[in-house]
Amino acid sequence: MNRFWMAVTLIAGTALGAQWNGFRAPAKAVAEVKSGYLWLETEAFEEYGGWVIDTQFAGKMGSAYLLAPGVTNPVAAATTKVVIPRAGTWHAWARTRDWIPEHHPGTFALEVGGKRSPTLGNAGKKGWLWQKAGAYELAAGETGVKLIDLSGWFARCDAVLLTTDAGYLPPDDEAECEEARVLLSGIAPAQNGGDYDVVVVGAGSAGTTAAIQSARAGSRTLLVTDRPLLGGNASSEFRIPPRGSGTYRPENQEGGIDAEMLALADKKKKLDWSDAYSVLTAREKHLTVVFNTRVFSAKTDADGKILSVQGRDTLTGLRTFWTGKMFVDATGDGWLGYFAGAKYRFGSEAKSEFDEPNGVEVANKETMSGSLFSGLGMALGYRAAFHGWKMKDGPHPFIAPAWADPIPTNWWRKAVKNFGGAAIEHPHDIDDVADPEYARDYLIRMSVSYWDWCKNKANNRDEGANWVMVAIPWMIARREGMRLMGDYILSEKDQMAGKVFPDAIGYGGYPITTHDRGGSFTPKGGYVRPEPPLYSIPFRSLYSVNVPNLLMCGRCASMTHRALGSMRVQSTCAVTGQAAGLAAANCVKTGLTPRAYGQKHIKDFQRELKANGQKILGMNK
Repeated sequence: MNRFWMAVTLIAGTALGAQWNGFRAPAKAVAEVKSGYLWLETEAFEEYGGWVIDTQFAGKMGSAYLLAPGVTNPVAAATTKVVIPRAGTWHAWARTRDWIPEHHPGTFALEVGGKRSPTLGNAGKKGWLWQKAGAYELAAGETGVKLIDLSGWFARCDAVLLTTDAGYLPPDDEAECEEARVLLSGIAPAQNGGDYDVVVVGAGSAGTTAAIQSARAGSRTLLVTDRPLLGGNASSEFRIPPRGSGTYRPENQEGGIDAEMLALADKKKKLDWSDAYSVLTAREKHLTVVFNTRVFSAKTDADGKILSVQGRDTLTGLRTFWTGKMFVDATGDGWLGYFAGAKYRFGSEAKSEFDEPNGVEVANKETMSGSLFSGLGMALGYRAAFHGWKMKDGPHPFIAPAWADPIPTNWWRKAVKNFGGAAIEHPHDIDDVADPEYARDYLIRMSVSYWDWCKNKANNRDEGANWVMVAIPWMIARREGMRLMGDYILSEKDQMAGKVFPDAIGYGGYPITTHDRGGSFTPKGGYVRPEPPLYSIPFRSLYSVNVPNLLMCGRCASMTHRALGSMRVQSTCAVTGQAAGLAAANCVKTGLTPRAYGQKHIKDFQRELKANGQKILGMNK
């Protein structure tokens, strides 16, 4: 086992991922906001049973929902109670997603007042849809409602609607469904969350670092994240050890706030980076952190300047807007920039555009796949962060379901040391931005196929005869989305040349790793990962070319797809975050745009970064 996965195996610190340590929406009594309609959000059920709350895709489908992550074994029912205001016939609807419409693997039933609905989750169509869930003769007063998992394969339900209107058809269109959700569940109008100097959206290593640096520079700073923990892929939800220039060459370890965080985690004798980030943010009196809130819009003026952003609480649906002077996009996928109309790129550039030696011949929309990770599996003693499996008495055969696509017979793998210990990646033509839930579900499907290979086809399959799979992670750790364009687009050619820019704000040096375009199950396998020397990162790649008060950091900075292969790792993202946070604070102080600030004050800016621990190539003073 290499050093990276040894580190993963050790990550069983005290702060279990919030997904598995009581993370849930507050239970909510259902009110009849409109006569004859009762809207039940499943995440507000009193008891989840074996179901779990999934908030990852609230930005796309509008809400958190309950997911039944059983692996062949149906999970315990989720339950709640509702007060029926009047006796009569109540018609039930459930908003569901048939995640493989050709096979319907995730089926469940609704139970109202002790009566069970027809099978749900089997619509045979793509996307989130409302399914009719029966009619019920209900007396006035309290009655029970249950979600009953039937299949053990990731059934899901967003909301349940009870109505006396037999002719009402809940809308499937996402925008119309959102309107119905607000109207029928009584969500209040957006509230004013206050005014800030700097608003940072996204709390991975880049965003958290940006917010800390901005606050240290004296700016009233807001950090908004749609997750319950800080750290992004390094958080307790995923527990992916931070990587960067120092991963394979310790003498090149990045400095600044990233180094502070790593030292703090080490000092505590545990690899819990969410805790370390929490300690650092708590020290900043100018910093406010808002968790579990997905920013879904930005208001701009006639010049394209961002005036405010609006977010939706993923647990309660509450809307809040914040105004600010400077904004930092640290979402990873570039969503804030997208909402503000920033220019962006998506996919892979042709090698000829930037003279990149390992680029594709013709530009396309392919991006790097994410992978499924779980902090829970390691903390509970499972044998890998990718899948949960344990040894039990006697042989445990595994028969793959029909929807598990078989792995090609000429697959490049021949055997596996630790059964299930492999990160699965989907083919890179799957669009993680347009339909991230489909991308996640495809990885679950591939995981089942991979386990079938481990148990039934690998050369050393007899060694795993007594292994049984008990869990598949359902959290997706992302690698690539939209990249927002700045005054400079960093390229693989720049990286391989070790280019030193006059406006350098730090450096990178991780191998340029964009993974296998065909995904994990390509016959050939493997991918090109050239190792660049240390290269500098220009400030001109950290502010928008057309939105005057927008900076960006981390995965959505201005670079090519190939350059992202090196820049996307957490410690390097933190380098860009610290620069973006300090620049945002200084732009507030000077009243300048990031472009003007870089043109007028770059030397002072570099000296200030260095004084804050940042390492800058070619700068001795």
